[in-house]
Amino acid sequence: MPSLLHFWVPIPVTYKLSAFSVVFAALLAALGWGFKKVCLKRPKLRGAIVAQVTLSVVAESANTEEADITGDLTKLFTARMMLRVRVVNYRPYPVTVRVWILEATQDAGGKKWKVDVQTGRLARVMHLLSNVNFLHVYCRENALQYGKHVEGLLYFEFPGMDTHTEKDVRLTLWAIDGLGHRHKITKTRLDKIPNKTLSSLLGQ
Repeated sequence: MPSLLHFWVPIPVTYKLSAFSVVFAALLAALGWGFKKVCLKRPKLRGAIVAQVTLSVVAESANTEEADITGDLTKLFTARMMLRVRVVNYRPYPVTVRVWILEATQDAGGKKWKVDVQTGRLARVMHLLSNVNFLHVYCRENALQYGKHVEGLLYFEFPGMDTHTEKDVRLTLWAIDGLGHRHKITKTRLDKIPNKTLSSLLGQ
């Protein structure tokens, strides 16, 4: 009885390569379709921090005991910062923004901060600045439209930061949209952002 090897016919190399190419092309097409379906049908927010003003670096009495114990005097300070931010939606999928997060990293010391917009403290002065466009309010109530630039103010507080001495700080601004997607708006150095007076920042 003849062996099965007698009935085996070698497949030409060219046919093997051709079949592999078809399968590979089909895989790439499927991946491309999935990328367009999942990724490109999301809003994409980008922008820039166009100006900033450090409102104050205040000593917090509540942190005095901790500073005495650890010897870290920066525990006494809280930097209050107002940023003018410009943002745009690069895709035709309107979306609101529910959270703004600012990350700060000091190059030399390795210190890190991560804070969100301080709406509570800001609420007590917003009624005095009723003609000012606060970005977190606008983007929470209005969807960002495709290609339309929106500019406004964001307010942050950084416990433990003394902006008078900590100059080598990198900032990364993030936005969490109404669908839960995270957007990296911009990344820059604090000392590269134009420093304005409060009146000019408010457009007065």
